[in-house]
Amino acid sequence: MAFGPMMTVTTKQGLELELAPFARDELRPFVEGFARGTVTQYFAEHRAQTLETEQAWYDKTIADKESIVWGIWAKDGETRRLIGGTSLVNIYYEKARPHCHKRHHHCG
Repeated sequence: MAFGPMMTVTTKQGLELELAPFARDELRPFVEGFARGTVTQYFAEHRAQTLETEQAWYDKTIADKESIVWGIWAKDGETRRLIGGTSLVNIYYEKARPHCHKRHHHCG
């Protein structure tokens, strides 16, 4: 299990889900999912992913400081099963600084 921000929610049906980081060695469910046509039929690119392409994606995503990725884990007591993923991308943190418009006389 990787370390990072986590969140747990329970659906109306009582399914407990956890959003939590996942490790590189936990990519197998993604490879298996992307091999199914029912998963990829709505994607622009219909090719199945391999473990190598998923590892390359993982390495690139983890190195990207403007993205956060979580695994979606189904929980049953202490048992967790990775069933998908979600992410926030293109996050840009600008250093806090005053923003001035040229027409304001107090701005340098």
